[in-house]
Amino acid sequence: MALVEAETRNSAARTARQVKDAAQTSLSRVISAPQRVEVWCDTRTSHDLRVHVYGPDLFGGFTVRLQPCGRRTLH
Repeated sequence: MALVEAETRNSAARTARQVKDAAQTSLSRVISAPQRVEVWCDTRTSHDLRVHVYGPDLFGGFTVRLQPCGRRTLH
């Protein structure tokens, strides 16, 4: 689970969908059996997501902070 957490956090995801995709990609490299991944929004903060993994081989969860979108200045 630690490897999946590290790879997901290093993915520089900016949306919940990107976080889920990163977690699923990492899981597929670690475990051959399909695992269910759910991403929940932390209602206290808009930029923290909770990733939960449910499967026959791995159970657990961790929190991921979304990467901020770059701001552009229009002139």
